[in-house]
Amino acid sequence: QRNLVLSAKKMQSSLVAIHEIRKLKFEEIAEIWARELWPRRQSMIEKNSAMEPDLTVNIENMSQPAWHIGWMERQKLVAVLSGHPVSKGFFRTRGLWVHQNFRRQGIASQLYRQMEKTAKDINCHTVWTMPRISSWVFYEKIGFEKYNCTDQFEFGPHYLAKKSIDATTFDVSECRGAVQTCGIFDR
Repeated sequence: QRNLVLSAKKMQSSLVAIHEIRKLKFEEIAEIWARELWPRRQSMIEKNSAMEPDLTVNIENMSQPAWHIGWMERQKLVAVLSGHPVSKGFFRTRGLWVHQNFRRQGIASQLYRQMEKTAKDINCHTVWTMPRISSWVFYEKIGFEKYNCTDQFEFGPHYLAKKSIDATTFDVSECRGAVQTCGIFDR
């Protein structure tokens, strides 16, 4: 019995984690974004976005703490997501990327669950994002609601979408005014 226990402990200590969610540095995520998500992007890639849910600019957002997380598969980075608080209890997520060989396996959903937990922990009530319209099915599946769309940014058109992460209600009318619609939003 003692040999069996020692053998099991030896096997356990020699195993490498198959997958894990890990906190990343901005430089790690920026490299992936530049190469995989936004190749040939004209605007500078920064750790935060100054955008508010109504697409107005709030420069104070640039100094907010940002969280960058990645999905490691056998110690290789195969998915990333970033987020940071903006004003009025909102939390912006951006830069979701999953390597094509790892898509449709629930990885993006798990990254979002982790980011939503982070947003709740810092007292945000709503997560907002600006996914490409071609990615909308995923966002709808994990509970986002679209409230407008825009074609005024690179790699668009995009939906503007939000998800309540607590019991607070979100008045979509707050976010309609400043947004330039792209004519394909179905209200």
